[in-house]
Amino acid sequence: MKGEQRRSAAEVGGRPSKSRILTRVCSWLIPLQLIGLLICIVVFEPLSEIVSSCFIFSITLTVLMRILIPFIACFGTKYREDGALNSKRLAQERDRAEDFGTVVLESDPARRRQYLKFPRRLFLLGCPGLLALAFLGLYLTKPQMHDGNIQLLRQMLLAVGAMGMLSFLPLLIYWANCAGTSLVQRIYLPSQGGLRYTGYSGSMEQREEFSFTLMTLASFSVSKRSLRMRGWFYKETRDIHGSRAKEVYKSLWIPRTFSEDREQELIKALEAMGDRPAAIASSGRHSGDSDSE
Repeated sequence: MKGEQRRSAAEVGGRPSKSRILTRVCSWLIPLQLIGLLICIVVFEPLSEIVSSCFIFSITLTVLMRILIPFIACFGTKYREDGALNSKRLAQERDRAEDFGTVVLESDPARRRQYLKFPRRLFLLGCPGLLALAFLGLYLTKPQMHDGNIQLLRQMLLAVGAMGMLSFLPLLIYWANCAGTSLVQRIYLPSQGGLRYTGYSGSMEQREEFSFTLMTLASFSVSKRSLRMRGWFYKETRDIHGSRAKEVYKSLWIPRTFSEDREQELIKALEAMGDRPAAIASSGRHSGDSDSE
């Protein structure tokens, strides 16, 4: 193992990374830019304001790149290593659970892509779509902008554009939440009964892992985009500061991104816990939302 690590380190050391190449290029450019500036001052004295500003801007930008590139490269390396280690740990947890006969449900890539179409289209229509409509309408009505009816129409178009700008952040957050929740969610169905819903948010030192172990199921229903469970859960959270646990009564909104056969196993398990069938809507081409109290 140590020999392989030494060989891999030697291979990495033999081929400089892109960040090291960029850092070296910036280190070479800074003295060249300074020399060029001195030569221009001597030869073309006095320098015009535009040329002086260009030299100052280029030298400042090169110095910033020389300082920031190593930090960005270090962060990217640690982020990738942390992601790889976390994926390996989750795979080991899944394998251990399956060895004991536990059914593990994870998002199916095809159903997850279908699920993400709705928030993506909602974002594109609600932000760029409304802005494009408003700008196009304002451009077409510009020649008649002093007409009374046209002024009213332009005010409506301005309101539509403002709505598009204001909807940018909420719709982007909703899209990101749907993407993240559907990616990291996992459900464990032990052979002896029970259910545990797990996931995490953040990365590296900011990662927070959570799990909800179902204690008492009050009700559940299945809609086109989500599966809703309501009842008492034993909630556990773990982060860099330690772990915490408490009992909570809440509703879990679980995205319907599992494969169809796995989803049927989950529904049957919930029906057995609740001792009654659920009202199930056809999933069509959609899947779910995120947790809410």
